[in-house]
Amino acid sequence: MKILSAEQIRQLDASTIAEQQISGADLMERAAKVFSNWFHQHFSFFNSIHIYCGTGNNGGDGLCIARHLILNGKQVAIFILGDINNASADFNLNYNRLLGLAPELILIVKGNNDLPLEEPQCIIDCIFGTGLNRAPEDIYAATIEHINNSIAFTFSIDIPSGLYCDIPTNHICVEADITLTFELPKLCFFFPENAQYTGEWIIKNIGLSNSIIATTQSNYTFLTEDIISDIIQPRSTFSHKGSYGHALIIAGKPGMTGAAELCGLASLTAGAGLVTSSQLTADSAHPEIMHINADEIPSQLKENKYNSIGIGPGLGNDENTFELLKSILPIINFPVVLDADALNCIAEHQEILNLISQNSILTPHPKEFERLFGKDENWDGLIENLLTQSKKYNCIIIYKRAFTIIANPEGEIYFNSTGNAGMATAGSGDVLTGIITALLAQGYNSMHAAMLGVFIHGLAGDIALSENDGQNLIAGDIISHIQLAFSTFN
Repeated sequence: MKILSAEQIRQLDASTIAEQQISGADLMERAAKVFSNWFHQHFSFFNSIHIYCGTGNNGGDGLCIARHLILNGKQVAIFILGDINNASADFNLNYNRLLGLAPELILIVKGNNDLPLEEPQCIIDCIFGTGLNRAPEDIYAATIEHINNSIAFTFSIDIPSGLYCDIPTNHICVEADITLTFELPKLCFFFPENAQYTGEWIIKNIGLSNSIIATTQSNYTFLTEDIISDIIQPRSTFSHKGSYGHALIIAGKPGMTGAAELCGLASLTAGAGLVTSSQLTADSAHPEIMHINADEIPSQLKENKYNSIGIGPGLGNDENTFELLKSILPIINFPVVLDADALNCIAEHQEILNLISQNSILTPHPKEFERLFGKDENWDGLIENLLTQSKKYNCIIIYKRAFTIIANPEGEIYFNSTGNAGMATAGSGDVLTGIITALLAQGYNSMHAAMLGVFIHGLAGDIALSENDGQNLIAGDIISHIQLAFSTFN
């Protein structure tokens, strides 16, 4: 699913109107019906509703919604901010329709004294849309503050008022409980500093032109099931373990051997034909995982025994790890997965970055990325840094967090749609490394292995959490649901 800029969204609306030979007001009507039907289905218990509208098209959406809710018997009050004489044409059309239906429910807000004292059950925010390009001031800022101070449940339509669509925001915004956005997600939704404004966000289709979306260029993509279904390779009936590659897991110092176990088991479960681990003890709870000593690794690499390698979980950030990386990375001529202590070691010995084979996959969490490539002031800087480092070292970077980010040297950014807060647990990253290493062993290219690995990892976590009715998982829960995640695509 593409993520478009505010200007591209404006052009998409205009192109849809032209292609489908409808009016802007017709498109507003679609959006209002979609919201009202959804609202009736999930929030019919809310009866008293305050709707705040600007005088642009987002406000026009609000007026449409108000009309539908009034006709459904809801107690609605509409508060309009701005000069109606300078309103958009589609706003005026819906304003006049509402005047004909319930003029007594409309109040023009000119100052703080016009803001209501009574608390409704819910608020619908339709003040500003995606086209906002400056900070709210005067009565707009006061109204947003008034909404935020309310105890009412708050919905924002398309985007919380005040929030910029494409660039960081440093001013007051509506703090929505739910943002219902239309057709495509907005770039600003994917970053933790904006979560206080968006709340839970939901995408609803309003019939914008699929052909225009398909031909609109964007470097940002929301990684969803339809994309993954085109990546997954079915297994052949006459295949054997050699068909799915041999993965090597270099992990697990004394006291941290569990990391190697999790990584190796995840790799087997995700489909690697063979898995060998170099953890410092040969004792394993899983007889399916083979073992070699660390000092055997260079000679076996020279014999081309492995199709993929995952390095780092529980390995230890010490001189031994540094010497190991320095000795084996120049030998490896295929992409590897680097995680955890491998990344921490590289952060202290940046020259190792130049030894990594092309199209390798780095999987840092935020602190590991910061140690490697520096701290960013905001999400715009983070995206720029991800793309810069990915291109500089010709690698794929997986930035692990909610909506995990995948950056590649071609300048593309993918945000993952699966996963949950319950996966914030020890060993979760080790499982991801194992999954991606398995996919590389099976012959997936680096970008597809990264995309599929991140998606399946998150989906396994989602399935696991849905089954236990709790709020958190352990890493083993994720592994035990990997196959169920894959079965989604059978």
